Amino acid sequence: MLDLGIIALIGIATLVMLLRGDPKWTLPALIGAFTLFLVPAVVVNIIAFFNPNGEHPPLFETRQGEFFPYPFPNLNLQHALERNYKAIHETFESLLTVQQASYTALMTVAAAETVVNIIQSLVPGGTLVQLSKYVLYVSKVGDPVLQISLTTYNAATAFVMVFHFLEFMAGLAVKMAVPLLALSLLAVIFGPTRALGGALLFFALIMIVPSYIGYYLAPLGKEFATWGLETAKWLNATAANATGIA
Repeated sequence: MLDLGIIALIGIATLVMLLRGDPKWTLPALIGAFTLFLVPAVVVNIIAFFNPNGEHPPLFETRQGEFFPYPFPNLNLQHALERNYKAIHETFESLLTVQQASYTALMTVAAAETVVNIIQSLVPGGTLVQLSKYVLYVSKVGDPVLQISLTTYNAATAFVMVFHFLEFMAGLAVKMAVPLLALSLLAVIFGPTRALGGALLFFALIMIVPSYIGYYLAPLGKEFATWGLETAKWLNATAANATGIA
């Protein structure tokens, strides 16, 4: 469904500037094309370049009951921004769960390793330690498991930080991007306010771009969340077992 408000403003602004003989009458059309078409298309193609095996939306989409295919992306910008925010928020919540699980696993592994070190330091000659299952834990998987738990927690934290920023910007985009875009189209009609229109467009774009980036990165974030959660479960089981067998 077309975002009729934005499209109408683009047409009105262009027409007013043409009637007035303004040589920069193409600005509204360029603003609309850049925001509605180029930004999403550039984002998805850049991500497709680095992840060619991933799932990406088609450039054109045919819908039942329509005579012409819809150009990618859907011109209902507000709807697209809300869709983007929903996907980013769900991914962010999943990543928070993984971060907490990986933190718990890290603490469990570190505690098991600490217990082993304490036993080794307190028992003279290590006689009893040789009979302890903790020795097998240390010799087989102690340090590698600790390194895996550290890596998992650090990776989860990095994902959380990235998606926290993307969620924040996507939330702003839902609330402010379309109004700012509309105001920028009105501002470029008049020479004295044209610079203000450019500034408003800039602020709209720095909200819209992260929104689309987060939307197309959300599947990757969910895949990592699935892997991270299973890894955290394995780390917890390994540390609790203390035999190197999860």
